[in-house]
Amino acid sequence: MENVQKYNIFLDDVRPCPSGYILVETVAECIAMIRSKKLVSHLSLDHDLGSYAKNGFEVVLHLLEHKIFPDCITIHSANAVGGKRMYDR
Repeated sequence: MENVQKYNIFLDDVRPCPSGYILVETVAECIAMIRSKKLVSHLSLDHDLGSYAKNGFEVVLHLLEHKIFPDCITIHSANAVGGKRMYDR
């Protein structure tokens, strides 16, 4: 059986990136990384990204629209309302 490389992606514009993850700081970077890597093991998402125009919820909508399903998704936002909205979707 072939060993397939899977990636861990961490979306945040403030927190330090955990070891073993690829850091992306914007929605556009996150979506581009997801699309280029194809196989995402763990996707860790923040809601608030310094811009009120784009936030982690946009990534969730992109995943659903394009039927992309990482093995695991974590929402690590301090914004309880925004984080719940992402989770509920």
